[in-house]
Amino acid sequence: MYTEINNTGAEVYDGPTNKYLGKATFQLSQQAEEALLSLLNNGKPLGPMIISNIDYFLAADDYIPTVPGRAYRRYGILTATVKTDDGVKRPMEVRAAYDFKPREGNKENPSHVNCAEMSNFYFQTVKETDQ
Repeated sequence: MYTEINNTGAEVYDGPTNKYLGKATFQLSQQAEEALLSLLNNGKPLGPMIISNIDYFLAADDYIPTVPGRAYRRYGILTATVKTDDGVKRPMEVRAAYDFKPREGNKENPSHVNCAEMSNFYFQTVKETDQ
């Protein structure tokens, strides 16, 4: 069983166009981490979850910052390190489509989103990786 999730990030694509938007790191809320652990351990469907401190880096040259309150369909290759109940840390990859709705942006740094909701997940794969 998995007990903890760390080092979360994603390669992000625009859902409708499949255009690469960039790489991002983010933090899971405690509720989001618990929901993801329930998905990984028990296959429980994932409802909306809150993430924070989203930083886009290696963004596409024509990246357009998101607008708070507006939902965007995205496709992502989400990565994380998961810890098992025996203390072993393993890399995990989740490929999924989802809605991304920024709740609070950052006017000083358009590549940073303070807080956002992810919802309406469609999972393609969820697997441990060798990396």
